[in-house]
Amino acid sequence: FALGVDRVPTTVVLAQDGEVRSVFGGVGRSEELVDAIHAAMQDKPDAGTLYLTFDDFPSPQGGDELLDVLRAADVKATFFCICSHIESQKKLMARALAEGHSLECHSWDHDASHPQLDRCKEVFRRVLGIEPTLYRAPGSEAIVGESKHHPVVDPYDYLRPTKKELLRRVLSGTRDSAIIQLHAGVAVTLETLPE
Repeated sequence: FALGVDRVPTTVVLAQDGEVRSVFGGVGRSEELVDAIHAAMQDKPDAGTLYLTFDDFPSPQGGDELLDVLRAADVKATFFCICSHIESQKKLMARALAEGHSLECHSWDHDASHPQLDRCKEVFRRVLGIEPTLYRAPGSEAIVGESKHHPVVDPYDYLRPTKKELLRRVLSGTRDSAIIQLHAGVAVTLETLPE
């Protein structure tokens, strides 16, 4: 459709096991096709491990709600933290640790050119009693300190796409050992997360 093609003889949507899920002929309707692809992906067999990460934690809003959604799904995540917020949000940070999440460094105040990592480590030790081992710079997908390279799925949720579009972006890039890079404090991310 991006190429301006709106008619094809036949489009077939297959599930992972090769079963035909939908067949479209003639005029292509992008909504129907996208819905069929989503439905076929729902039955995808367990393909391994995904790593769910959130940048910009703790955010001024939605922190407890985010942890509630993750707890309900029994999912653990890695949170890359804005370290200047740790002290004022220490109750939320302690909850995240107690629920088994990993807390890592995202910079002192979201400035990639001046991350102040020593200051970040100090507040982690003093307030949380832990030492961060990973660092993801603001505006970056790369994780410093990661022992193995993993493919990253960055759906640009901070640009606030629709719920349906965010889900499409995440699912289309997801594969075994992928890191899904989301952001705390983004309403559409919180709404889409249960799916």
